[in-house]
Amino acid sequence: MKKIFALALMLVSHAALSDARLEPTTIDGLTVPGTPAIGKALGFTDCSDSYDSFRCVRVIPTTFYGAKANTADVFFTGKDNFALKSSSNSGPKVSGLSPDRLSYRGIRLDFDLEQKEKLDKALLADGWVKEIQGNSRDYYKSGVGVSVGFFRSTANLNPISPSEATSKYNALKAKTAEAEKAASNSQSFIDSMKK
Repeated sequence: MKKIFALALMLVSHAALSDARLEPTTIDGLTVPGTPAIGKALGFTDCSDSYDSFRCVRVIPTTFYGAKANTADVFFTGKDNFALKSSSNSGPKVSGLSPDRLSYRGIRLDFDLEQKEKLDKALLADGWVKEIQGNSRDYYKSGVGVSVGFFRSTANLNPISPSEATSKYNALKAKTAEAEKAASNSQSFIDSMKK
């Protein structure tokens, strides 16, 4: 009986996790994840076909937090781009799918160095926190279902759950506070030795 109850509980919890879906989130006029209708409304209409995606470039000038992007594009695939976790597998051939089976997960933006720095300052001023790992930078804001990831000059707007964003935000704020306290302690010691 205990085994049946445990199995039933496991199935219910698995079903709850598989039912969890991302909701489209709009940040500064850009929405992720999205459907063909959302992409078209945002101006991602210059499309080309590859086997497992349609790459659609935005035909109108794109600014994000005041920084002007050189290009902006999305990739429509047959994957479930509204799932909480992104699939790393390639999707099916898109040319054989009906448009209602297509969606995009994120938005890719390319910036020159000056605009990238402008965006960094604007995000931090708006309350985002930054995580640095090698050449990558990821920005999170509490309760916002989008992360902004930078690698070199390319930014990716990626959907995440608002609770995950809040968790990342809180962890990064705590890490920053700890680093500031350690720096203050170090400076206090150095200053005390000069007296």
